[in-house]
Amino acid sequence: MDDTPTVQTTETSLEIINALKSLDGATLSQTARELDISKSTARTHLQTLRKHGYVVMDSDDIFRLSLEFLDTGERVRSRIPIYKSSIPIVDEIAEKTNEKSQIMVLENSRGYYIYRTKGQQGVSTRTGRQAELHCTSAGKAILAHTDRDDVREILDKRGLPKRTDQTITDRTEFMNRLDEVQERGIAFNDEERLRGLRAVGAPILDDDNNVLGAISLSGPTTRLRGERFREELPSLIMQSADVINIRTQYS
Repeated sequence: MDDTPTVQTTETSLEIINALKSLDGATLSQTARELDISKSTARTHLQTLRKHGYVVMDSDDIFRLSLEFLDTGERVRSRIPIYKSSIPIVDEIAEKTNEKSQIMVLENSRGYYIYRTKGQQGVSTRTGRQAELHCTSAGKAILAHTDRDDVREILDKRGLPKRTDQTITDRTEFMNRLDEVQERGIAFNDEERLRGLRAVGAPILDDDNNVLGAISLSGPTTRLRGERFREELPSLIMQSADVINIRTQYS
């Protein structure tokens, strides 16, 4: 465990930001109750965040995160090497397959979707930008090409929580699965995160075989099945990952 000293006031402000995010806004009293802090402490932090433009308060006295986070997020996303080069590829896949396609990168032991779009029949799932690695095809594609010591550290932090009956929760089995993914270059999510949903994902590697992220395609089991799920879509996704690599390296 990291025992580096931290600043408690900063910790409290960050906890308030996370609380407002998870609660989708809260009153002063709700914020204090959620974090088990005094109302005066909550008020001081909220007003400081409001003064600097990171929190707004609506007519019902509900504090919410401001659009400043949108601006910050866009700036952060734009610095990711594969972001711009992946957009036209993801759009093309979604249009061609009529399913949902996305790009994931790894940061702080978590997976983050930096771009997503869907075709006319694509399934809408409100899961946020952050995603678990162990039960998503993109996450497994990334971990399969990540140093195994780093993977073990991630598993120590995040574990292998069970999301469905198909989720791999045994560490040895999971590590073996990553070896298989690394060997064949494609990862599958067969109802491991949500029942009725499948996905295929491939790593985006640079010329030195370092993993930059992953591209995946997801859809309902009624459409992602048989040869389409096991051969046709994996081939498409792997080709797309190669194109993103080339565009990223030489654009």
